[in-house]
Amino acid sequence: MIILLFLIGPIVWEYRATAPQARTYPAIGTVVERNAAGDSCIFVIGGQSAINQTRTNYEYDCLTNAWTTRTQMPLPIRYDFGGCSAGRGGTRRIYVLGGYQSAYVYYADLDEYTASTNSWVSQADMPTAREGVRAACVANMIYAIGGDYFDGVDPYVYDLVERYDPETNAWTTGYAAMPTARTDACCAVAQNENGDSCIYVFGGCPDIVSPYPSNAVEEYNPAVNAWRARNNSGLTGRWGAMAVTALNKIYVIGGTSDGSTSLNLVQVYDPAANTWSSETPIQLTRDGTTGGFVAGRIYVVVGSNGQTVVNTNERTTDVIDIEEIAGIPLMDFSLSVMPNPARDLVSINICREAGMRGSGGDAGLAIEIYDACGRLVKSINLPSAYSLVSTAVIWSVDDDLGRKVPAGVYFVKAKAGAQEIIEQIIILK
Repeated sequence: MIILLFLIGPIVWEYRATAPQARTYPAIGTVVERNAAGDSCIFVIGGQSAINQTRTNYEYDCLTNAWTTRTQMPLPIRYDFGGCSAGRGGTRRIYVLGGYQSAYVYYADLDEYTASTNSWVSQADMPTAREGVRAACVANMIYAIGGDYFDGVDPYVYDLVERYDPETNAWTTGYAAMPTARTDACCAVAQNENGDSCIYVFGGCPDIVSPYPSNAVEEYNPAVNAWRARNNSGLTGRWGAMAVTALNKIYVIGGTSDGSTSLNLVQVYDPAANTWSSETPIQLTRDGTTGGFVAGRIYVVVGSNGQTVVNTNERTTDVIDIEEIAGIPLMDFSLSVMPNPARDLVSINICREAGMRGSGGDAGLAIEIYDACGRLVKSINLPSAYSLVSTAVIWSVDDDLGRKVPAGVYFVKAKAGAQEIIEQIIILK
């Protein structure tokens, strides 16, 4: 028997393979996509090395715990810019935008990276050049939020929200301004108490001349183009932190409160309940870090440890985990879902090594789909599928009662014997 457990705690951090190069403030955000082999990878793109800015691109394969050098991003060289994933033409891609190179040199560039082909394309520039901008994707639209710019005379800290459509390669402006203008905040997407997919912006720096940390927590709902302030009682004021969503909880990790010393804090926000909790700190203090949530684990990669640029890489124990009650040998298989994002039909593809068996013969395959709050919405059992090398299941984006599920983030879990793999999918309206 296997019991499914959610939000195992307290979490435990462990070091993984170090990045090939130390750097801080690379593309900050959700820069997780599949490589050509289909493995979920974290991409560390651009940033500030110990010597200068770089446009190198390193792929970390979370499955194999190995780093690979990939095609570097197009010029210009820059750091402290935003990054997120979105779909174009049925393929998931990484978008990096904005950034800073040197005194008074700021960029509006938007570059698109396709991990499966290891190739870059430069797309339409942002309307407003800036560094410290953060990006998030809702319903396959990319929102560029906040940031700063200094022309040598007047410093600007922005409350701007600009939107990019990957399918049309076009920007639009005029969206509701963020209530607290700030740069170097962190943001993540999760569902609020009404089930709406919203962007949550945490902390940041409201003043680049006399920097001080903000502990503002603000929610942007793209569906109604409106902001609201949320509970900030559990957030330590800081900038340069990382935010990552796991099971609809947002983990705000690291950062700095003064620009010279970094933090190891892990504070957790629940958007549906509008409450905070604390988790086990990361092992190494750092700001300007990146990472992501892959297969039930949170990864925190590179950054600045106070005055030192680092290449360390650490991850949690499972955030979504299983407890094995009866010992059953593990079985090797892979899971992919496509298209992602999807609207009406999802192909759930499972491939495994021929001839693998559980202790009691063919173990069967179970597919379970959970919403962002951890509720089971769909179960699919395929008793005979385990003997196959590969199989594909079509999910009609419905629950066990045949009702269409609402738009949002979902988790597809495939189980064979004691082994499970989890993949995230975004369902659009």
